[in-house]
Amino acid sequence: MTSTNSFANQLKEKYKDKWTLTTIREDIARKWLMLTLNLSENDIVVNGIGVLDSNKVDETWEGDPKKKYDFYIPKYNMYIDITGTQFTKRQSSSRLHGMELKGSYVAVLGVKYAVGLVLQQYYKAKAVIANIADNEGEIRFITVDYITLLKKKGIAISTKEFAKGENEYILIPWKEFWKPSRFKNWLKAFIK
Repeated sequence: MTSTNSFANQLKEKYKDKWTLTTIREDIARKWLMLTLNLSENDIVVNGIGVLDSNKVDETWEGDPKKKYDFYIPKYNMYIDITGTQFTKRQSSSRLHGMELKGSYVAVLGVKYAVGLVLQQYYKAKAVIANIADNEGEIRFITVDYITLLKKKGIAISTKEFAKGENEYILIPWKEFWKPSRFKNWLKAFIK
């Protein structure tokens, strides 16, 4: 579905200087998943619109929630969306714009969380967000289920104040994202 005036395309235009960086992060995540989970390239399906492509793609995912997440791993019936930041943990705490939050947070677009809920409920799939922190040199993971738990406990905060004009974000404490070893242990429960 192509919509030249959609909010998604407005964000694409705003962040067009980050497309190459996004492609690098997607490639890092894919290769990390291959190495760590002993998967081949064929085991990780490039799923989202414009994934691993630094050229502008006008097509958007609206109407097909499965295309919002970057990768699909059939072995685990799992969709993974890749996010990232160039900020360090220390710098992330200064980005909270007087929100009276202390510590380091990772901002996840609310729509990514909402689509993850749809993937879980209607497609019975696992939904995971991977965050690559360039200047920290790390990859971390969080499941949509865990975000739901953190929201219920008031640990993850939904806000439209984080990046004005960009809809809702969910601010999640950096420490709540899982290190790769915890992510792998979580996945072991699904290996048959």
